[in-house]
Amino acid sequence: MKSYQEGEIQKMNKSFEALAHHEPAKDTGVKYDNDKIKMELLPLRELREVARVLTYGAKKYAPDNWKKVPDLKERYTGALLRHLTEYREGKSFDPETGADQLLHIAQVACNALFLLWAEMEEITEVQCKSMIAELSNKRC
Repeated sequence: MKSYQEGEIQKMNKSFEALAHHEPAKDTGVKYDNDKIKMELLPLRELREVARVLTYGAKKYAPDNWKKVPDLKERYTGALLRHLTEYREGKSFDPETGADQLLHIAQVACNALFLLWAEMEEITEVQCKSMIAELSNKRC
């Protein structure tokens, strides 16, 4: 029968063996990010268009003014649907934005982000952590 100490030594040896199989070449670095969110998959060109919409709004009103709008969800749902309707009717650019020539579909995306923000604000921190854990099959 093994002693407690022998059992612990055996566990440590197994751990070291497992690490040895993942040991990188000496001239190569290691970054354990396989289970991380792949932010590099975001379409940067399209996000730039959304940022242009946000910049336009920040100049017209104030930075982050959109967070303070009463009845935010209803009003931005309406804005999203108006821009989506214009887009579906074949109108790419919003004439109200003048020389900035903002795309209706970029404004749809921006309004969708506002709604996502509002939704996430309403979810308690515990619920949010639970939801993220379920989606990623990990604990927060």
